[in-house]
Amino acid sequence: MRSWRSLGAVVWVFVFASCGDDDASVDGGVDAGVDAGVDSGSDAAPPDGGSDAGSSDAPVTVSLTIEPGTVFEAPASDVSFVLSLDREPPPGGTRVYVLGDVAQSLSQLNLFGIRTAPASNDAPVGDLDFSGFTLLLEAREVTVRIRGFDDSTAEEPLDVTYRIVPFDEVPWGEVAIENEMAAGAYVVGGDPQTLRFQDAP
Repeated sequence: MRSWRSLGAVVWVFVFASCGDDDASVDGGVDAGVDAGVDSGSDAAPPDGGSDAGSSDAPVTVSLTIEPGTVFEAPASDVSFVLSLDREPPPGGTRVYVLGDVAQSLSQLNLFGIRTAPASNDAPVGDLDFSGFTLLLEAREVTVRIRGFDDSTAEEPLDVTYRIVPFDEVPWGEVAIENEMAAGAYVVGGDPQTLRFQDAP
């Protein structure tokens, strides 16, 4: 498989800048039209894990659900990464890092057909080798919906387990473009989620 490490940041920026209302690669009831601009607070340093998170002194708890557990290439099916907070996010949102245990696994998805709900001024930002992404959560639940990518290559099914990386373990300067951050630490709730990539049903 071709290495994306040297091109990762450039490709992710191009991909999300290309997503718009007129993209028909994903259908369904999820809102489209997400800008891929960087946050105005891009240069801010990561806050301490014990910093004030909105109306509570305790950080928000974030959990991940992947629905369904299998995504197909042909015919292409959709998969949703659902990130949920235990309460409203703090002012400015909370940026989380979702990481898979197989390098370049997200290259198995059609990154030109991403949808987020609710639509916001933020989109996922991929890490350099397509193993995971960061996402600014500005609502209690944010869904990232992506379709499988048909690469016309016969492959064995691949199981990838995705997890939310604990806040104080994230190398923010390495996984987010220009060290994108937002005010508000988080703690991890729920369990890791396994997604199977498969050629066909």
